[in-house]
Amino acid sequence: MNTRLACKSNTAARKLYGGAAASFRLDLAQEAFINYKSRCTIIMVCTLSTGNGLPLLTLHGLNGKVYALAVQSAPILSYWSFSVPLLSTQVRLEMMNAVVASLLGASAMAVAFADPRVMIESTYTGTEGLNDLAKKAWNGKYMGTATDVKQLGDPYYIQQLNDTHDFSLITPTTSMKVRSQGKQGVFTFDDADKIVAFANKTGAQVRCHTLVEHKQVPEWVQVLEKAELLEAMSNHITKLMTHFGNSCYAWDVVNEAINEDGSYRESFWYKKTGKEYITAAFKTANAVKNKLGLQAKLYYNDYDINVANNKSDAVLAMAESLRKDKIWVEGIGFQSHYSNNDTVRGADIFLNFRRFTYRHMDVAVTELDVRTSTANPTVSEQQQQVGIMTNVISACKKSQRCAGVTTWDFVDTYSLTKSSAPVLFYQPDGPKTPLVRKATYDAITAGWIL
Repeated sequence: MNTRLACKSNTAARKLYGGAAASFRLDLAQEAFINYKSRCTIIMVCTLSTGNGLPLLTLHGLNGKVYALAVQSAPILSYWSFSVPLLSTQVRLEMMNAVVASLLGASAMAVAFADPRVMIESTYTGTEGLNDLAKKAWNGKYMGTATDVKQLGDPYYIQQLNDTHDFSLITPTTSMKVRSQGKQGVFTFDDADKIVAFANKTGAQVRCHTLVEHKQVPEWVQVLEKAELLEAMSNHITKLMTHFGNSCYAWDVVNEAINEDGSYRESFWYKKTGKEYITAAFKTANAVKNKLGLQAKLYYNDYDINVANNKSDAVLAMAESLRKDKIWVEGIGFQSHYSNNDTVRGADIFLNFRRFTYRHMDVAVTELDVRTSTANPTVSEQQQQVGIMTNVISACKKSQRCAGVTTWDFVDTYSLTKSSAPVLFYQPDGPKTPLVRKATYDAITAGWIL
């Protein structure tokens, strides 16, 4: 018995597979074309049926691949794929190692219309990388990524990080944080120095992160009283800014000081000093910058502030208050950690950016990732990822004073939330194996191009 492709449009028909326990027909239920700058992407929804028309499973096609859905009592152990010549309705469909483990009789078949869990890979064929495209945006942007020393041992990772056509800025994820002074007066810069040296070798800028934050405060700091604490903080800021000097394109001076409701986070720093530690941190950073003649931009950095809400209102008010006292907050970092089911409109992000840029502050997307429910997300989750990333990038592109976008690492393997497939590349065979670009890479390209 044969399996065949029966297209309602009669565009293609082909014998696919023989000898199955039942007779199947693959019906092209619908096909649609989306025109994007003279390129066409076919999206197909197909139904695999028995001879009497009872559907066994549904296949969803996106960007050149059809992904098989699981069927009750008839699991598909691999996947189907097809190729579509651009600007043509010709379809070639071939089965790729698909195995039907078991089939019930047609009258007893039950169907599970689940969402397939297959990674959607990049179809971008342009010659320009992400940073190349960013540089063409209004006022010239950068495309950057976070990294840290453990990643530098992966040769495939390093090969990609070396490519400044994609990334021209690097942010150390953890190696510059307050734990770099694990004991009072004893600074350990080894890891951070390796990141800076790598960036210097490739010609990438470094976005230095961070001088003051509420996490990972060393024990010796926690026993200090207010005056000693503020002095120790000032010394820490001075030491780091002096050590790294003009290697830093920007510094996150204070990180995550505001709650969702707009109140100040009840952090260790706040409990000891109130909001005075924020003022002192920026005052010290400005003084060191001026004394040493540094070029680094001084940023406040936080999450969940991408649109107008209580938290972003509070950040704006805090920055304005400092600036009125001539304590310069020169930019705001919008971390941009999302989940795939978040509702994200580029227009809302752009309008919120404008509230800050109108007040002569730069803005930057500093830690972009979009989490899904698992490391093996469904196709629909990945489609949501793509939409969110494109909208974030397009908002930065349209904002004159958006400096650029940094992803929170670029390979799922090394992301701090690697179990949620949040970034641009994955390694199907694990660490220290070749990287594969995902559809999220294409989302970034689309954001810069559109």
